[in-house]
Amino acid sequence: MEPYGRHLLRGVAVRLPEYEGDAGDAEGRNISYGFVQNVSHGRVEDGLTLQIDLAGVQTGLRCHLPGLSKAEVFLGDAPSVRRTDENEGELSRFRMPVLVARRRGRAPVASVFAAIHEPFSGSPFIESIRQVYADDWTVALEVRHGRYVDHIVHCTERRKERLVVGNLSLNGEFGFVRERDGAPTCMGLWGGDELIWEEEVVRGEGAYNLKVTGVLRKADGDPIDGLWVTGGFPGGVDVAKATAIVSFGDGTTMGCRVKGMVRKGRELTLETTDDPGFSIVSGGMRHLFFPLCAITGPVIAHSRTSAFVWLHGEGPERSAFSRV
Repeated sequence: MEPYGRHLLRGVAVRLPEYEGDAGDAEGRNISYGFVQNVSHGRVEDGLTLQIDLAGVQTGLRCHLPGLSKAEVFLGDAPSVRRTDENEGELSRFRMPVLVARRRGRAPVASVFAAIHEPFSGSPFIESIRQVYADDWTVALEVRHGRYVDHIVHCTERRKERLVVGNLSLNGEFGFVRERDGAPTCMGLWGGDELIWEEEVVRGEGAYNLKVTGVLRKADGDPIDGLWVTGGFPGGVDVAKATAIVSFGDGTTMGCRVKGMVRKGRELTLETTDDPGFSIVSGGMRHLFFPLCAITGPVIAHSRTSAFVWLHGEGPERSAFSRV
């Protein structure tokens, strides 16, 4: 690693925001990069592992990016908002380490990667991580730790054809299989219809895109915080503690934790644990907090059903559930 500059926007004059309604200025660049300061720089050709140790304690964190190649890496520090209890006046006192990995190419750039975050006490426990498959939309990993081998497959876009990687066959977005001493002990499926490992099969209810037609806010006098949506779920699917990923017309997203589902006639409301923080306006939406901007286009809430099965004595002899 070599010194890079005061912040990630080298050569750009940055004025950081001074209050909530102030967007700051970075000469038309993304102001967020200006918050990452005291930056060093390096390059990666065949995967990356970063270990963060905390002074005076045995706990730490390793971050693995297997298969990462032809990439730049930046290390720096940024304000630690949670440690200030969200007190903006304390941001200059509390900093946290930041890692940024960057790849460049001709637009449109397709760059799919997976990161494994390994918190540990005393010493790390993951022995090896291997990327067994990757394309423009999919990453498959094999993670070994002690007697266990975890097989993880994530498809960022729903594939038209079933994905087969070794003994794993997936029709969906995310699949997980854990082996202990060579035998499967549990299987998980998120946003999919079917996951197969040798003779074992897990089936799910897929994923759902619901159009958001309105927003409820206690701050506006509504009885609950929530999202009015059109569409629905099959009977028996539990939405409590789910996360709805809400996407906007420019491709940006935000997560809304779902508390429950309220039906009233033909209306369906996803009650959220917090204020959604935006409103539906003609032609799109408007953020009610930072960045205080309007975005045209449809507002869609994406929810994934999940199914999980324990096998061969790891948990209950065989149990499964399906939820959003």
